Amino acid sequence: MPMIDVYAPADLFPAGTDGRLGKELTMAVLRAERVATPGPFHLNNTAAFIHRMDPHAVHTAATDSARTVRVQVITHCNQDLRRPNPSQSHLGDTH
Repeated sequence: MPMIDVYAPADLFPAGTDGRLGKELTMAVLRAERVATPGPFHLNNTAAFIHRMDPHAVHTAATDSARTVRVQVITHCNQDLRRPNPSQSHLGDTH
């Protein structure tokens, strides 16, 4: 099952939004994996880790306190989220 890691300055997202952000990210990944109706197995095993970092710990070449976010999604080795789903090939058909 996939894991999502989000690294961001601690003050970038409003306080108390980690749960909502985690749920929205996990549901987005499940949609990308073409899980039409996530069941308990999917919901209990897809995890999002929100890493709130000291704002001065995120750097770019231009600043020592960058307002940037890093998102890393780990899926199983045979999953290509960029490939179209053959079962949805009818979407967009005009005939």
